[in-house]
Amino acid sequence: MLGLSEAAELLEIWVGSTTLEFKQPMTVAMVGAVAAVTGDLQLLETNCTLTEVTKVEISFPTHGAAVYVAWTKSGSATKIGHPATIQLSPTLRILPSPDGLSQCSLCNQVWTVSPVSNRKGIRLFGDPLAGMEQSRSEPAVHGLIQLPPNGEPIIIGPDGPTIGGYGKLGVVCEADLGVLGQIRPGESLRFQSITYQDALRLNVEREGIRARVQRTLAPTPSPI
Repeated sequence: MLGLSEAAELLEIWVGSTTLEFKQPMTVAMVGAVAAVTGDLQLLETNCTLTEVTKVEISFPTHGAAVYVAWTKSGSATKIGHPATIQLSPTLRILPSPDGLSQCSLCNQVWTVSPVSNRKGIRLFGDPLAGMEQSRSEPAVHGLIQLPPNGEPIIIGPDGPTIGGYGKLGVVCEADLGVLGQIRPGESLRFQSITYQDALRLNVEREGIRARVQRTLAPTPSPI
């Protein structure tokens, strides 16, 4: 929305509210969870761009978990599409692990996100699954679903460990990691098993949307 590079700084506000004050007028863009935003007395929705503001207040989100805020010196900004829709009780599509013996049970019930969840991992409450043998430590990635001895799954978060020895049930499709990041403690979710070909197709669709957004934000070449 601001046309910044992917390496530009931004602020993530996870299940909270905040007030930002700038020493000079800024153009500020916010996306993510549904929250009320006030910029110099102008009330808008979360997915918005505010220009020439020095103070921005962001309320506790009503839906979703994370609000993302970026800023730049006042100038032109682009509003893209419509506000994002936060899924309530989403279904996360997963690639099952070859040794995911509890795969069927994992997908056949509703899970609740534990209050102790954070960016390291999302812990789930539900009917405990049958235990799996622990193995020697192996690589772990964002979205990996592990099964500790208590039978309640843990989804590895973006700041989670890079190795682990718990049983592995599967991994959340990369296209659904954004949905996973907006699930807050106390909310529910389900899992749906998909094939590797399905996962590839979903990723291609997501990258196509991303490419269209980048083209929209690309600066117009100056006339020679």
